[in-house]
Amino acid sequence: MNRTRTLLQIADRLETAFRHRKVARLKPETALLAAHALRSWCVNPTPQDIGRALCSVKGGCSTVCMGCLGKANIIHRLYNGEKI
Repeated sequence: MNRTRTLLQIADRLETAFRHRKVARLKPETALLAAHALRSWCVNPTPQDIGRALCSVKGGCSTVCMGCLGKANIIHRLYNGEKI
């Protein structure tokens, strides 16, 4: 089972517990997986941060070029759940 599917199943179970006003309990392994996913989600880099990371110019550019920024915008949109 892949990690994304596991996280989606955890999210579904937590939402079901919420709808039924039940307490949700997580096993330690599940809690760790959820904690890692939440930390990753909270990072949410800006398109400029992603563009700088993508830049192939040694030492980086002083400003993010349109090519890198275009790719960065697509990655940012995907990261935020948009269908492209």
